[in-house]
Amino acid sequence: MAPGADGMTDWEARTTWFVEIGSETYEVIVTGDGVIVNGQAVKAHLQPMGTCGEALLRYNGRSIEVCAKWKDRLWTIDAGGRIHTVRVRDERFRHIEQLAGSGPAVVRENILRAPMPGLIVRVQVENGQAVLEGTPIVVMEAMKMENELTAQAAGTVAAIEVQEGATVNKNDVLVRFEP
Repeated sequence: MAPGADGMTDWEARTTWFVEIGSETYEVIVTGDGVIVNGQAVKAHLQPMGTCGEALLRYNGRSIEVCAKWKDRLWTIDAGGRIHTVRVRDERFRHIEQLAGSGPAVVRENILRAPMPGLIVRVQVENGQAVLEGTPIVVMEAMKMENELTAQAAGTVAAIEVQEGATVNKNDVLVRFEP
């Protein structure tokens, strides 16, 4: 598709993004002169300032310097000295997760369980490692897609119950944490 007057294709202009910050999810639609967040129009402009992800964000008459880093499907954003871990998914990816029965991994009773049956591709932590909310823990393959399971709370890895190459069932214990 050819870009329109605003520089975006029709597809990009219609794409809905789901932005997760902590326990909150925001529905975001990018438009030519701003964004629509949970149905509210917000005038916003992001002006790149450097080569390392720094930018000046202008929104609703305010300006703030931001620095964003992308790693393991998560954005770490420093916005004026406040650090945020942000997960961004488009409609298609979110729909696939819903069909597969996946979604964010959940730490319940200090345990990370498999959200679906699958194959463990990578274990990304070690025993005794301190983790923050959003830290990648395990990558598992299900329905020919890799799914990264992340910590939903800060803690310390107490025991890794699986190894790479293992097949797991839904609700199998993958990792145990100490708070």
